Amino acid sequence: MLTTGYNGSARGDINCCDRGVCRREELGVPKGERYELCRAVHAEQNAIISAARRDMINSTIYIVGKELDGQYANPKPCLLCSRMLKNAGVKTVLGRGTAGDIIELAVAEL
Repeated sequence: MLTTGYNGSARGDINCCDRGVCRREELGVPKGERYELCRAVHAEQNAIISAARRDMINSTIYIVGKELDGQYANPKPCLLCSRMLKNAGVKTVLGRGTAGDIIELAVAEL
């Protein structure tokens, strides 16, 4: 089974880039912190939500993202997404590293 996910506001909500303001940036929150303040649903969360549990068991998730400057983003899931991936039964996490290489992230260490 194949599912996809994207970073963006919850269904029906307006994305921060369309609103012209990011709450976390307004508050000066550093990248990687205080995601409970964020309007977005992460790509990993959207992928899990869109899949049946039976299809997630022993699955592989591929993570790639780009920053606004075009550089590859760090593919390591945040702590909340890491816990969700573990509970969903994902076995392998592969990502496109910041240098463009493919790296495997150990689920047990996420």
